[in-house]
Amino acid sequence: MQPTWPPGCEPVASRPSVEGMNTAQINSSLARERLADRHRPSRLARALLRIVRITGVVSRPLSGRRLFPLWAIVYHRGRRSGRLLAAPVAVRATRDGFVIALPFEGAQWFRNVLAAGDCVVRWKGVDHPAAEPRIIDWVAARSAFNPFQRLVMQATHVDRYLFLRRTVAPDHP
Repeated sequence: MQPTWPPGCEPVASRPSVEGMNTAQINSSLARERLADRHRPSRLARALLRIVRITGVVSRPLSGRRLFPLWAIVYHRGRRSGRLLAAPVAVRATRDGFVIALPFEGAQWFRNVLAAGDCVVRWKGVDHPAAEPRIIDWVAARSAFNPFQRLVMQATHVDRYLFLRRTVAPDHP
């Protein structure tokens, strides 16, 4: 017996039948299905992305400056092109490195840093070589944030963070 769906809630597509398909068709069909199964960002994540795009106009020129410690610039090499690229990011400094929140999955700068294994973080006007990128969870990242920032991070449901270890000891934290 087929389930009855309320109006407007019917499934978009059913699982394709593999009977009578060749291997290429099956692989193509499964790949499309996997792409369709990826979760869509939440409304909150989409709203955050809009805010980031709007504030990017202001934050980009201020990122990495001495008097603007909330934002840094991550200099990294493109995975395919090998070109030097830069991305402004919100960053928290720790004694031995940097913690960067990852509210959006699959950002290109993040993938490039993971692939290369190192980058340079310009924070407070100083370039800090960083290496050993590690994805950490909220429990590990929590200590890098002040109480107000902890509330914001918990409200936005960011649960993945990138930790970059400084390869050169800083003069100041």
